[in-house]
Amino acid sequence: MNGYRIEPGGVRFLNLPETVEAVVADGRELPVDGAAAFVPGAAAGTRYQFRTRSGRLLPDPRTRFQPDGVHGPSEVIDPDAYAWQNNGWTGRPLDELVVYELHVGTFTDAGTFAAGIEVLDELVALGVTAVELMPVSPAPGRWGWGYDGVSLFAVKEQYGRPDDFKAFVDAAHERGLCVILDVVYNHFGPEGNYLAEFGDYFDKSVQTPWGAALNFAGPARRYVVENARMWLEEYRVDGLRLDAVQFMYDATDPPVTADIARAAREVETATGRRKLLFGETNVYDHDLLRPLEEGGSGFDAVWCDDFLYATHHLLTGEQRIVRQFDGPADLPDILRQGAIYDGPPGGRTRLMPDRVRKITGGERLDLSRLVWSIQNHDLVGNDPHGRRMTEHASPEAHRAAAALMLLYPAVPLLFMGEEFASRTPFHFFTDFGDEHLREAVVAGKRQEYAAFDWDDLICPTSADAFARSRRGRQKDGDAAMVAWYADLIALRKRWRGLSLLTGDVMTVDVDPATDIYRIGYAGECGVVVRLTPNGKTHADLSVGLPGEAVLSSVPCDGRSATLGRHDAVAWERRANATAS
Repeated sequence: MNGYRIEPGGVRFLNLPETVEAVVADGRELPVDGAAAFVPGAAAGTRYQFRTRSGRLLPDPRTRFQPDGVHGPSEVIDPDAYAWQNNGWTGRPLDELVVYELHVGTFTDAGTFAAGIEVLDELVALGVTAVELMPVSPAPGRWGWGYDGVSLFAVKEQYGRPDDFKAFVDAAHERGLCVILDVVYNHFGPEGNYLAEFGDYFDKSVQTPWGAALNFAGPARRYVVENARMWLEEYRVDGLRLDAVQFMYDATDPPVTADIARAAREVETATGRRKLLFGETNVYDHDLLRPLEEGGSGFDAVWCDDFLYATHHLLTGEQRIVRQFDGPADLPDILRQGAIYDGPPGGRTRLMPDRVRKITGGERLDLSRLVWSIQNHDLVGNDPHGRRMTEHASPEAHRAAAALMLLYPAVPLLFMGEEFASRTPFHFFTDFGDEHLREAVVAGKRQEYAAFDWDDLICPTSADAFARSRRGRQKDGDAAMVAWYADLIALRKRWRGLSLLTGDVMTVDVDPATDIYRIGYAGECGVVVRLTPNGKTHADLSVGLPGEAVLSSVPCDGRSATLGRHDAVAWERRANATAS
């Protein structure tokens, strides 16, 4: 995976692409001999570049670190230098996960891996069991979301060095936290993308929304599989979340996703540490979750956005994506089934729009393999003002939606700051150096937000867009919301420990007239939530509970509660249940 080997007398570069004619390091140019080159005197820390047949001096396509950015020289990194402290860590099973999504650059004021470590104890106290990092690979400029990465084997220099990321993973494991890394294998960013100089990595006949698709029938296949293996093995991350799998155009058999899963299983077997794979498919992808042995891709779970966007529409009336949702009408089916949009089973559909279908009244999916949220980077960051739920809806609505998510069998995902009702926005921001690209980004956002006054919006290429998007601090947030989230997560863990939080014993009852959603588990526990749609009038309503209230957003009287417009009550039949 390295592309080089550090030896006592220097560094030996191996398996160089045919287009590389020389390695340039320390002012010396060393010719390639049989796809290899030896640089005497080089060591960890040496800066180097490749000279290609075109005469250009370019970064290593498998660079481990770009200290001066995506256009500058690469740096030799010793992958074995970091001394791991938590070698006994073996990971967590999928059903234990409560995921916290974060962007390293805005998670703290410093925006570094090292600063992020200082906040981990706060997440542990909340009850979180996994952190999911938005992409950390280098992308142009000083800031960005990370989805325009171009050097996939490296970490963004503003966040720290490779060993700083390993220290973050190590610190998370010390606290019992899994680390999931968001990776992008559907396209490369438009600036600093030199991969085409080193081989036939792209299929230019197929365009994703962000550029040419990767050629998985060519060298791109090995590139991404080895990249996935590196994060799982060398960096010891516990899982990968593959961005927009539906745009990983792939006609090969088996698909590259299956090869990634095989690599993950090999690492898992060799290390004894559990490795999890998540696919962002937006809709339910049968084939991605089907076992490898049955011809599928063997992934563990999928990001499923139906609950997110249906709940958002119910509370705000907004339609945020191409797939249309009627929150009040769709949410009952989503709760019963797990999802309403899916791809037809059989064959790798990759879920293109003409293959997506809406299913109501269908069979229940394996709910434990869905990732649900009420906020994430897409929903918040693609809002014209970067608004969070605290700007869209009342605190009561926020609490009720959180209860529905956290007391449901799907894997819950929190977006950084939602647990304390952060008032800071999270904008889309990017920092391309190419002025044409900067202008194109602004033009695209102007078109996307044509219904808004541009003068009222933050320009996505401005420093303000990045600076204003910091998470903020829990101590400055809503303490009552923090306590609500902590109590919900604790209750979730209790029900899971009793083997009750599962779709096998779940019942769902919805009264559209009163907007009451009842979810029960084997008659032993459950939650009653009232979510009144945006614009609909309501009257307070007294509801009966099958058991004793154990967590409520309103005062309870025995086995009854009066619910307002947006409220939630969790109950248990257990003799020792106590109201809170």
